[in-house]
Amino acid sequence: MEHLHLPKNVVTPGPDPVPYMCTKDYDGGPFLTYPTRVGKSSVLEDVSERRPLQPSISTAELEALLQTWLFFGLLKEILGDLFIASHFISVDPSSGSSQRRLDTTSLNSIVQDWVERLLASNDNKHQKQVQYDHIVECLQLTMLVLKSTNYIHRPDFNYQIMACLASVADLLSRATVAYQMPDVVRENPCPYLWDLLPRAHPRSEELMMRHGYCPSEIHRIRQTFLHLSTIQFLTWMNRADATASHEHCNSRECLLRLNNLRQYGAQHWLNDCHCPDLTVDIAKVIAILSRGGLPLLQMIQTEPSHELRLDVIEASPSSKYVAISHVWSDGLGNPHANALPQCQLQHLLDLARPLFRVATNDEQSRDVLIWLDTLCCPLGPPEARTMALNQMKTPYTDSAFVLVTDRSLYKFRSLGLDAIEKGLLILTSPWMRRLWTLQEGALASKLLFQFRDTAVDLRELWDELVDILSSDACRLFLAMDVMRGIKNLRKFFHPLGGGGPDLATAVKALQGRSVTVPSDEPLLIAGLLQLDTSYLLDGPESSRMQRLWSLMPLAPKGIPMSIIFRHDSRLTQPGYRWAPQTFLELHDDFKVDTNPTLSDDLPALLTPAGLDVCFAAIPIEKPMIPEGLPINSWNCSNEDGIYCRHADGTWFHIRVEDTSLHPNGTTLYTLLGDRSKSYVVIFSRPFGLDALDQFSNTGLLVHYEDQQQGVATVRSDLLLGIVTKVGVLLEAAWKLSKLLLKDELTGQFTSLGIHDEGQQERDHAYAALVASLQRRLDAMVGSIDEGPELDALKLCNQHFNAASPFFRARTVEFYLGWYVNVGTMLPSDTRWCVD
Repeated sequence: MEHLHLPKNVVTPGPDPVPYMCTKDYDGGPFLTYPTRVGKSSVLEDVSERRPLQPSISTAELEALLQTWLFFGLLKEILGDLFIASHFISVDPSSGSSQRRLDTTSLNSIVQDWVERLLASNDNKHQKQVQYDHIVECLQLTMLVLKSTNYIHRPDFNYQIMACLASVADLLSRATVAYQMPDVVRENPCPYLWDLLPRAHPRSEELMMRHGYCPSEIHRIRQTFLHLSTIQFLTWMNRADATASHEHCNSRECLLRLNNLRQYGAQHWLNDCHCPDLTVDIAKVIAILSRGGLPLLQMIQTEPSHELRLDVIEASPSSKYVAISHVWSDGLGNPHANALPQCQLQHLLDLARPLFRVATNDEQSRDVLIWLDTLCCPLGPPEARTMALNQMKTPYTDSAFVLVTDRSLYKFRSLGLDAIEKGLLILTSPWMRRLWTLQEGALASKLLFQFRDTAVDLRELWDELVDILSSDACRLFLAMDVMRGIKNLRKFFHPLGGGGPDLATAVKALQGRSVTVPSDEPLLIAGLLQLDTSYLLDGPESSRMQRLWSLMPLAPKGIPMSIIFRHDSRLTQPGYRWAPQTFLELHDDFKVDTNPTLSDDLPALLTPAGLDVCFAAIPIEKPMIPEGLPINSWNCSNEDGIYCRHADGTWFHIRVEDTSLHPNGTTLYTLLGDRSKSYVVIFSRPFGLDALDQFSNTGLLVHYEDQQQGVATVRSDLLLGIVTKVGVLLEAAWKLSKLLLKDELTGQFTSLGIHDEGQQERDHAYAALVASLQRRLDAMVGSIDEGPELDALKLCNQHFNAASPFFRARTVEFYLGWYVNVGTMLPSDTRWCVD
């Protein structure tokens, strides 16, 4: 895959060659119908039905077919006469034989030529529109075919071939997006999430772990960066800590980093150094803080001994200084004293001096003014530390420069690295994974990152990325991903990234970060949203997040209504049980995909009873236990999901997707069976009950507590995943279950009585009855010859097999009452006070 844009500091050996698997040349005909021309029309049928490709096509056949079609055919269809197939086949020199492989060395330059040809084209508006729509249709079909061939369906499909096909399609998508045709209507979007295809293969994560990534870091990268080209670049990027072992880590937590944080303390910059610690006059620091001032460190290097001395001075309105932003576990933190080894401070002086000279316009200055939290924030007494925390924004907003020192970056020289590699080294550094560094980077008027040879100015890096964006179609998505990461860091207080400091922006920026002291999180969020941190500091640490939420209506855009659907742990205080207690939890891919972005919401109203919001909802009735069948452990669903039926025959399924609100040991079915409560499912977005196609949604199960002046006060119970179902199968199963209730077996179920878990014979009797019930059902399906049940079966069999295990299982479930009826949908302007 020679077309990949790989880092200068690339891991060796690089990507494996892609074997040439084609058994025939591409025939040059229309791309969209190629499988039909070669007798594989079933591929198009499977894709159109969103099914895995039929197993009748062997994996070897499929690899050959898709390489011919989705590599040679797609490139020929889009690039036209610029593409010459023979130029993309070569002999693999490493094989020691004449084995052929794909060679994409020339692909980037050809694609760039194609873009320039399009830009210079004299085609009219209609011709351009037709061409654009056809390209998108080809790429969308390619995406669907590869989705039907992923690792879940074809675990033996060659990973290199899949990665190559996806990356070529990704490149063509980039080029199509880069081709800015002003007359083209882009109603049909060009696909871009090509990373979802090879990432399903375990080989993808194996490669990243082999190259030094932690599973939790891989998880964060995949949630942060959108494009395949970025993931492939990062996979092969040589990293400072590539030799670290993460064999005991998981996707939620880096145990290696956690151990380092627990053990961190001041470290010497030089190996085997035993220089003394330098301390500051902490009484002077506290005196300055008590006056509302900002303490600075004057670093003085005496002549001729070059001895380093620290003085504490109070900043004036005209003071020029360099604020240091760092990760404490790198050795510049000290949880025990306001002191650091002399070699560390000498290193900081050497780094800060060039910047200080620029700030003061004094090329001869040897002394330097800096601000460093380790020495300028007292560890005690508590009131002094509170004063320092109250002004944590000031050192960064008032500084001439904020200099980021991260040991992982210091191992690389910036000279010779392009903006993408420098940007990705920064965005994947340990500094980007800590909580406080977010505020420090967001506040800085000039933010620089120290590499071994020089400090890289983030503004200049941004300008380099803008140049790539406008001139290099092949690196377009890479540049977009890096710029998106920089925006998430800088958009709070500076125009570089646009937007404003609202909660949605803060939550997105917090993704993948961690903090040693959990009560620091609300302080940082308050600082980012320009809320009063002193109010949080006035109360106990355990109340800070609740106090933050009480201030949140004052933040830009207030509290987004969809906050109630977040997959986050909740506060337990009455009136705030809807509110996340942290945004730093690492979620699985499903929760990340279904978490609301909060960005387009109307603000909710905070009340003493809860959060006042407006959403559509639907009442849930009690489980439909047939008469004579009491609720027993043997006729309650063990799954945390249940089917719901509307009176018009429409069905949907609700399932618990987050157990943070779930009563211990209580299933959803049992919860709904509580006759003392009335339940409603509030939907994150409305959907019509007459929908025939599957439609996913997120919902919140609540129960009524009060109703006043048209507003229902409800208590949160469970966060649900909701999928509408095609009703013909389920409705047929339900109608048959009603016939089964007339069978003599119902009396035998009733005779089991209230189930005693200690009596195993009743378990056996229940299992035997269910087996008899299924045999009775099989006989019934074949004997019905009239009535609504027959009509339902006929309609069901047009689309499904009524004799399938799924159909039989649903019928028995409904017979036993494993479903609920739902009422009339309440409109999206219905008001709820959610706690």
